[in-house]
Amino acid sequence: PSSLTRPTDLTPPGKSNRIIEKIDIQALLTQLPLKQKQVLYQTIIHDKTQKETALLLHLSQQSIASLQKKALSTLRRQLRST
Repeated sequence: PSSLTRPTDLTPPGKSNRIIEKIDIQALLTQLPLKQKQVLYQTIIHDKTQKETALLLHLSQQSIASLQKKALSTLRRQLRST
């Protein structure tokens, strides 16, 4: 039916912004360097500490902190420019 031609027509009322934001953030995450992406997935998605993430990725805790800071800074900057 023509009433379902736009993706927003399939989105529940009040949910479109949240879905778009989730898609935007996922797209931005794919643009990060691999190590930064790995750090964010471990610390945010898997709720690992920086120390646990350092052990998993064979890096120092300081490196994890630095990578996490750079990744979050990049994501903030990209979100502001969209």
